[in-house]
Amino acid sequence: MTYNVVIVEDDPMVLFINQSYLNKINNFKLIGSADNEQAALDLLSQKKVDLILIDAHLIQGNGFNLVKLIRKKGFTTDIIMITAEKNSNFIEEMFRYGVVDYILKPFNFHRFERSLATFQARKNILHSSSQLTPKELDGLNSYLSAIPEENLTLEKGLTQPTLNLIKKTIYNIKAPFTINDLNNELDLSHVSIRKYIKHLEDTGFLISELEYQTAGRPVSFYYPKEKN
Repeated sequence: MTYNVVIVEDDPMVLFINQSYLNKINNFKLIGSADNEQAALDLLSQKKVDLILIDAHLIQGNGFNLVKLIRKKGFTTDIIMITAEKNSNFIEEMFRYGVVDYILKPFNFHRFERSLATFQARKNILHSSSQLTPKELDGLNSYLSAIPEENLTLEKGLTQPTLNLIKKTIYNIKAPFTINDLNNELDLSHVSIRKYIKHLEDTGFLISELEYQTAGRPVSFYYPKEKN
């Protein structure tokens, strides 16, 4: 199933980042964006929207008021707030209006990915049967923290078997290691290995340190976080 997504954000650069993150995740499709309350409500009226990502600060109005208007007008679209606003009163109020997650800026791809993955997992549970079991209900109550990393949707171009192979190789070679060290152990291109290493950094599996050599460019060394 593909979920239709709308992003409400007034900062063009942040909008671009959110769009780029969304494009990396399977089963989610951006169908529109807005920078003010009315434009967002128009999109909800005109299109089938499964998920809307809303920032607190907009050109006209604000995200908190938009959430209230969405519910007042009867839209049942799931909402994720993406904002730098840390006021606990605002956050509590948004959860009362049914916001399913609250992502604080700045954030990385992994945090964004987890939010959408848990949204999808929650939908899968709710749509799996007309009557849920106690175990499934428990899963709904704790779905945000219950999804292991291997069940996250991988960035496009990455596969789970190759990721598993790279992890296994990392544990077998001496840490800290470089991209070249890993390249010597695997029959993969340098570019591919870099993509997987970046993913492992983003998800917190790897830690990197930059070391300056006596000559030439600095070299990045990596090691598994749990072995730190």
